[in-house]
Amino acid sequence: IRYDAMVLGNHEFDGGIPKLVKQREWVTFPILSANVHNAVLSQKKLNDPFVILEREGIKIGILGLTTDTLKKVVLRNVAESLEVENPAEVAKTQVPAMKQAGAELLIILSHVGISESGSRSERVIANDEVKIAKEVPEIPLIVGGHSHTLLPDGKKVGETLLVQAGEKGEYLGRVDLIWDRDSKKVVESKASVIPVLPTDGEEMNLKKSLNKYRARVSRLLDEVLGTTENELDGERENIRHQETNFGNFICDVIRKITKSDVAIFNGGGIRASIPRGKIKLRDIYRALPFRNTLTTAVITGKQLKEALQTGLKFQHNTGSFLQVSGIEYKAKDGMLTFVRVQGAVVAETAEYKIVSNNFLFGGGDYLDVLTETKDIQDTGTPVEELLAKYIRAHPVVYAKTEKRIVLE
Repeated sequence: IRYDAMVLGNHEFDGGIPKLVKQREWVTFPILSANVHNAVLSQKKLNDPFVILEREGIKIGILGLTTDTLKKVVLRNVAESLEVENPAEVAKTQVPAMKQAGAELLIILSHVGISESGSRSERVIANDEVKIAKEVPEIPLIVGGHSHTLLPDGKKVGETLLVQAGEKGEYLGRVDLIWDRDSKKVVESKASVIPVLPTDGEEMNLKKSLNKYRARVSRLLDEVLGTTENELDGERENIRHQETNFGNFICDVIRKITKSDVAIFNGGGIRASIPRGKIKLRDIYRALPFRNTLTTAVITGKQLKEALQTGLKFQHNTGSFLQVSGIEYKAKDGMLTFVRVQGAVVAETAEYKIVSNNFLFGGGDYLDVLTETKDIQDTGTPVEELLAKYIRAHPVVYAKTEKRIVLE
């Protein structure tokens, strides 16, 4: 594809800093982020703030910006090695630096996202790309991501054009800028998206290269673990905002395996549904892609209520909404009103054995309260491997919702 630049997103850190350093050595284009810094001095430099490219005699400055929620959506040990600044404030300071370096046309390449009001899958992003456009109006174009927004015609904020092309490579985004060489300004801009369709043909050299890997992994991923008698609902707009049968199933399994009183799982950690019928190993990996490991601890009733409330509070910022097992809870207007564990109203001083994943026990998705629990034990085994093993042993799955979570 011959990229000219990329910006750091939150999932670039899933494999930790050493893996990112190694990947940086592989690529032939700059990896950008002006507001993310490595706090560990012994590590190699992770990224450049901007790059200046010359095309058709025009010097184009591309500035990278990453979500300032980064430290809340990566593993704790990774977060501790990072410093993250407000992207809008950093953009203000970087624009003069880019101009001083010779840039004429300024572009922001962003993994910050756009808040989408009026939608149940709304993401509340305090310093979003709209805010950046308002506070740094001299930037004519922001090429964005993170919120998975599809903007077929872009979005104008003042004279700034914001563009995003959805997710999963379903569209190729295109931007046309008309540049006045005399005034050195963009005088017209427009955006469009082009559907990426298999019927339009394939790049054969890429397909040949990919097929080598596909053949190797398909023998593993096409293993049939069992069958599900109904669809297991992991859709983003559901799993992050309400009880679903897939959330219940995952929590039930990990609670049973560890003989815990309570299980919780962040909706953002479940990334796909599994359709009715055969369950293949690839379905499990698609739904649980992050290699998060099964972790247990001892939690008080007070801490448990705080965790559930935090899940409700930040569900529109991240995937913090908690699917549960062994618990029933109710909330009204986003405020927790009732919690019951194992059929009994929760007592704040009572202690319960809880199971979840290492991401949450590291304070991910704003759940810092889980770092304060006692006797945290990380099994080191990825949740998806345990789920696959369980289905092999119990190959017929039927999961349902049970009003464990009631929201008013």
